[in-house]
Amino acid sequence: MAKHTFKVKMDMFPGFYETAYENCDTSYYATQNELDYWGDLGVEGLTENDFDFNFADYEKEIVNGFIEVSNSDWYRPEIVKEFKYDHIWSPKYYNFHNDEIYAVAVLDTKWRSMMRKWMKDNKEWLTKRIREDWTSYDGFISFMSNDYDEWFEYIFKELDERYIGCMITYMMVRNERVSELRMSICMAVMEDICAESYVFPCTDEAKKKLEAVTTNW
Repeated sequence: MAKHTFKVKMDMFPGFYETAYENCDTSYYATQNELDYWGDLGVEGLTENDFDFNFADYEKEIVNGFIEVSNSDWYRPEIVKEFKYDHIWSPKYYNFHNDEIYAVAVLDTKWRSMMRKWMKDNKEWLTKRIREDWTSYDGFISFMSNDYDEWFEYIFKELDERYIGCMITYMMVRNERVSELRMSICMAVMEDICAESYVFPCTDEAKKKLEAVTTNW
């Protein structure tokens, strides 16, 4: 059977650093809400220093939610049968790059003809979009072709996962703004995620006070 699974970057994920998923206020407001919650239950004398935030588990839930939402019929292109989480890459420094989610895209066994037809049907739009996205300029060095015709070579002959992943993205955003689609996905992901759930007591005083309240629950 011809190859139909490819590891691709999920371009609709903007990363964690200073995005709608996570920013400098995430742990602060979650902790303040947690303090208010315990205060309403009569626990006094605690401050934000008595709590910590579990970023690792919080980010893991976001990643799982992002893959789940990306697999919904609302966002997933027909050509993709399933996205399977592979790994997340994070830069050592956030000067120029943000976190990236990679997944294995399981495509329809007829993905070649489907993608080829879509590219031809949207030639005018794609030609302009590819040129705009992948032409080098001051401050940006492109490592991909900005020529629409050359993409057929990279996708269907070389099976280059970078180009296949980008084309899947183009199929997702057709007739929509990237920023709007990203926000739509983000809102769907964050709908059931409660940041306060990842706030936990980190001092003995806090643990004792909360334990005293919850013992009789």
